Amino acid sequence: MNYYQITYDNTQYFQPDAVHSVITTIPGIVEWWHFLPNVYIVEAEQVNEQGISNHVGSIFTGLRFFVTKIDINATNGVLPKSAWDWINRKSGFQKLVQLIGQGQRNQVSQPETQLRSKLLSDILSKAKS
Repeated sequence: MNYYQITYDNTQYFQPDAVHSVITTIPGIVEWWHFLPNVYIVEAEQVNEQGISNHVGSIFTGLRFFVTKIDINATNGVLPKSAWDWINRKSGFQKLVQLIGQGQRNQVSQPETQLRSKLLSDILSKAKS
């Protein structure tokens, strides 16, 4: 699976519901995240940043937007718990925490990426033994 962030601007010229409908139904998009205004994270199977850009640009001429591939395992910030639940489910972070017996996170802010690396390292070393 690949993940892409789509950020768009100049929304005064475009209906938000129409933009939402187009982004969330791009062929090849499996699932999407939309917890910040004008920002989507999409999970894609058979479409890349160029395909996403072509699709959005062909429908919304004049919409300013940016599409970039992201590493869903390298994230940080302060978001609502429901936003982190989606990201953690996609990154496998919750599964890693459960595997090493630390339970599920209930924090609002995201732990440091270094913690994820340590958890992954611990799991991999346990798997080798």
